[in-house]
Amino acid sequence: MIPYTEDHPMDYKVADFGIAHETRYTLNNIKNAEIKLKHKLNFMNDPVPPIEDDHPMGYKVADFGMDPEISTSIKNMKNAESDLFHKFEVTDKSVPEYSKDWSYL
Repeated sequence: MIPYTEDHPMDYKVADFGIAHETRYTLNNIKNAEIKLKHKLNFMNDPVPPIEDDHPMGYKVADFGMDPEISTSIKNMKNAESDLFHKFEVTDKSVPEYSKDWSYL
């Protein structure tokens, strides 16, 4: 991790252009949907709805197989392993010590 240094200007003014027009547009759409549906949207405190007994379960789900992109990636990895004479493996030693800083990924 790069050490923190204060060798740059701090406490400088940052322009405030107000709320972005995309955000204003989205908030307006949410407000209109709440009015139309007569339900206030509240992500943080909405209770989890109970599981209904009459909800169908155990139904068949279509299986379209592996995505073509995944199949291609696996094929490409096998080709690279063959060309480089090296098997790709993820181990504790192959993950850098600073990987905990990748939590945003």
